[in-house]
Amino acid sequence: MLRSDQSLNKNLSRCPKKLEHDRGIAEHSSVLAIGQSLCEGIQDQQDLITTLSGIRDLAPVIQEPFSTKCFLIPRWGLIAGCLALLSLTRPVFAEGGGSHHRIRVTPDYDNPGFSMASELNIYRGALYTNIMSDYLTEDGWDIGINAFNIPISGASSANGRQYDTYINLTKFFYPTEYLIFGVGTQNGTNFSGGGRQLHNFDYAQMTYEWGEWAKLTAGTYYVNDSLSQSHQNVGALVGIDIMFEPGLFWTEMDWFSGDNNLSGAVVNNFWQATEIVALYAGVQVPAAQSGNTFAGILGVALNLE
Repeated sequence: MLRSDQSLNKNLSRCPKKLEHDRGIAEHSSVLAIGQSLCEGIQDQQDLITTLSGIRDLAPVIQEPFSTKCFLIPRWGLIAGCLALLSLTRPVFAEGGGSHHRIRVTPDYDNPGFSMASELNIYRGALYTNIMSDYLTEDGWDIGINAFNIPISGASSANGRQYDTYINLTKFFYPTEYLIFGVGTQNGTNFSGGGRQLHNFDYAQMTYEWGEWAKLTAGTYYVNDSLSQSHQNVGALVGIDIMFEPGLFWTEMDWFSGDNNLSGAVVNNFWQATEIVALYAGVQVPAAQSGNTFAGILGVALNLE
């Protein structure tokens, strides 16, 4: 049962004078620590919380520390976690011996500063890693160096190309608060395997931010023959980011049309573990005629603003 103000004041009257401060000090974030040492009449911390909760002007102060994200798991976070686990089951059904290829072509536009990511691509019978780094300026210029398809163990890529390394340059434009345009190019080559040629990828995209809960992207791309591994050089790209808990849990989905070496989808589920560290898990789903195989993705991303 909650105690009345009169009962509390009676307890307070027994305390030393140095604790008889203005009631406004109770609104300070350290109210629990101060209250715990008030007097002998209150036996323990739980008794203190129960007592102070009866006072109307102190109730929000008492309740707030127990309702923050540190103590509760958002229900959307549970959904994101389930998606991460489900996404990793798809590679189990992939056939072995296909091409192992992963490429990142559209950097983030909303986190100025240095960022990098390291991830594992888990194929059936092979394990590869990718390392991606870029720097975004305040005025929208992004330059990055990415190394993809680095074998760790297992079967080599069927197309014989590994250690793909690229330099990418992108310029973002911000005409409105919610509309972003991006134009970029990515160029490089493979440093293992025969037939070393220039790989070129160019793209243009438009992104609309739907409040804090979603980002919708659409655009077009061009890829040359040596990277596409086909004569299908032009296609569309679509991206959808869904924020289950903004700044904490979200999903990123990217899709490239066509049947070339880049065609297909990548879905990753992110968890912002600390202020600068995000962990993610997902799946790479290749287009039917691309020659690539399914892969599970496990990664860690760092952002140093």
